[in-house]
Amino acid sequence: MSSNVTQRALREIYLRAFRIAIEEGDPWTIMSSYNRVNGLHVCNNKELLTDVLRGEWGYQGLVMSDWTATNQCSHAKAINAGNDLIMPGDKSVWKALEQAKKEGLLQEDALQQSCERVLTLILKSETCKDFR
Repeated sequence: MSSNVTQRALREIYLRAFRIAIEEGDPWTIMSSYNRVNGLHVCNNKELLTDVLRGEWGYQGLVMSDWTATNQCSHAKAINAGNDLIMPGDKSVWKALEQAKKEGLLQEDALQQSCERVLTLILKSETCKDFR
């Protein structure tokens, strides 16, 4: 199933509350969803996760997939789109990402950025306060 909406409706109605939450709440993490918007799984949607969320709204935190959301589409495309953490991240995900890397489908810069965001979140946590 896909929610098919115009760009105007998407931005003025559906994304408005998310934008307010990001800009005013400054969350450390958010979760990309498993549903589709205009035919594309949100967890694989670079326009929403990178262009809008990070580019336009300035989000600096970590994006994780909803539980098993990338099993419906592509783990590599999820990382390339702006997801930093694939949940639950079992062996099948690891193997699929390794294969995608070998085939050139997983972008090195996207993978590097995801690693940096995961490590940044870990170091911000209370657990690592002595390392700051």
